[in-house]
Amino acid sequence: MDKKEYNKSLCAFIDILGYKDLIDKAEESSEPLIIINKIEEIIEVCIKEYLDSKNTEDVNKYSYEIFSDSIIITTQIEHDETSEGYEEYLYKEMYILCLIVAGIQVQSINYNIIFRGAISIGNHYRSKNLMFSKALVNAYKSESNKAIYPRIIIDTCYCNDKDLKSEKLLNSLIRSGLIFKDKDIYFVDYIGRINSLRYFGDFSERNLKKHKTFIENNMKDYYNQSEVLKKYVWLASYYNYKLRIDDKDLEINLDGYQKVELEEQIRFTSVFIVESDEGKRIIDPSKISPGTTIIL
Repeated sequence: MDKKEYNKSLCAFIDILGYKDLIDKAEESSEPLIIINKIEEIIEVCIKEYLDSKNTEDVNKYSYEIFSDSIIITTQIEHDETSEGYEEYLYKEMYILCLIVAGIQVQSINYNIIFRGAISIGNHYRSKNLMFSKALVNAYKSESNKAIYPRIIIDTCYCNDKDLKSEKLLNSLIRSGLIFKDKDIYFVDYIGRINSLRYFGDFSERNLKKHKTFIENNMKDYYNQSEVLKKYVWLASYYNYKLRIDDKDLEINLDGYQKVELEEQIRFTSVFIVESDEGKRIIDPSKISPGTTIIL
């Protein structure tokens, strides 16, 4: 192995949830194969969409693989962590990767596909037939042991990069609206991303309605399977938290699901201070109405 090619990289390891059902259904219908092909198209579109302002070299440094139920997206870190401006550089790279991941999650709603995964950092080597990666191991451990629910988390447990774990970086990503904090777990805020696009057309509202129906149907289907049910109840709780104040018609009714015990309860930490008729107050950014004056 050429040591020069074993370089620090960001890695997103993503599991396609419900993959076994897709495999089983593929024996009877071509639709699951169409969905898997669509996921590959979505990944390519999202990478190009969020890098269209960059040059070809930047686009080519992003790579991805899909095998079995897993998606791996990597990008090389080209600045040394001791160099001046490394924090700002890492923020930019994380911002872009989170945008790509959120885009994949949003677009996949059209096919009722949800994911669980993690983003981490570490050395990474890839050739045509071999992948040798500490970044991937970190992301896999984080996904397996910490993600729990259908979300793509930021690894703050297994990686050694202090900057990826820094409150400054994580809080900057929260303020950008790209990640969300549930207790001590940070994860990509794809529903927040949908909300941020709602003023540009009805695509986002259609996505929310489709996602609502998907979550509700799965809560009913798995009502007697507690381990699966709690994942959808968590997802419904996150979904409801991210709705705007005037979105009561889109809210998921959780009556009858109070018996479900979650390892973690959603607690909002993605907030802004705004100026209103009542004075300054703290508010969830998804509930900010047009014309609101944001103080912070």
